[in-house]
Amino acid sequence: MIASVSRRLVFRMEHIAAASAAICMSASAHAQSSVTLYGSSSPSIAYVSNIAGNRSFRANSGEHRQDNFGFLGTEALGGGLQAIFRLEGAYFTQTGTQAVNGTLFNSEAYVGLKTHRGSVTLGRQTDYMYDYLSPVSNGVESQTYSNFHIGNLDHLGKGVQFNNAVKAEFEPVAGLTFGGLYGFGNVAGDMGQSSNLGAGIRYRYGPFQIAAAYANQHNVSLSTLTATIGIPRLLGQSIASATFDQESYGVGGTYSIGGWRLNALITGIHLTTISGSTSTNMHNVDVGLRYAFSPFHSVAVTYTRSTLLAFRWDQFGVADTYQLSKQTALYASIISQRAHGAGANAGILAAGGPSSSRLQTMVFAGIQHAF
Repeated sequence: MIASVSRRLVFRMEHIAAASAAICMSASAHAQSSVTLYGSSSPSIAYVSNIAGNRSFRANSGEHRQDNFGFLGTEALGGGLQAIFRLEGAYFTQTGTQAVNGTLFNSEAYVGLKTHRGSVTLGRQTDYMYDYLSPVSNGVESQTYSNFHIGNLDHLGKGVQFNNAVKAEFEPVAGLTFGGLYGFGNVAGDMGQSSNLGAGIRYRYGPFQIAAAYANQHNVSLSTLTATIGIPRLLGQSIASATFDQESYGVGGTYSIGGWRLNALITGIHLTTISGSTSTNMHNVDVGLRYAFSPFHSVAVTYTRSTLLAFRWDQFGVADTYQLSKQTALYASIISQRAHGAGANAGILAAGGPSSSRLQTMVFAGIQHAF
């Protein structure tokens, strides 16, 4: 009888030990998973010299950095492999509305796998024009959305995403990163319609970085051109109702020495009617210089030239940023743009509308807080 009780006691102790081990393993697995809530709010007050012939005092959102909120998650799967996800939505602080109506996670929404040598993700994602070239642009270096290019056709200002995309990125050696993505059009019988593809490569070494990227899109709306510079028609098509095929490409880099940082960038956009009968090109050139007086205070001076058809736009900017803390900054900028060519109107990207003349100037100041 004593032996029987002893056997039952040993059996129960083994089950208790096994359950304890399972609980510990579960706790360990949970300890290796994380979900981070993050976001940014960047409201400002602006003066614009000319919008359709009138001066304007405006409340703007996302000028210093895109207003957004999101969730970023990782789970350790063992052997250096991680599951990752990101759900991010852009919004306007001044109104509380979504940047894309009806799409909650309009900036990014993806899930995938990652190792120290690369990642593969699926979902709504940015392309490599944004990932690799935006960081070397005047818009990012001056931390001023209005310093991105006319119509944001080259995707440098976050706002163009590829739906239904498969994206792969690799880092075979330290400093060298490259990748590609393909966005399915999801149109039965026509795999090419509304599909997108892209690729990019970037190299970083000490104070120097250089990057190049390419994107190909089908059935693209160019409504931002009308909103920015007032062009109603392009290549004989009504911009309000027509779509176009678009190729974007660019190369750029930065170099830092002491408190100085120089950036330079060239991008191009090839636009074609859906029939393929006519096409045109847009080109943008950025040159910028930023000086950090301290870890908290920096000033950037920028110049951008854009050309499309017989038009040319020259844009100059000065941006001042002062960090009150790691998460909060004050900023102020002045941007002036002049248009050239018969019938050309000036149109700074986030001014609120095209000028009725060749000149438009924008002055603004605001606060940005990240969490």
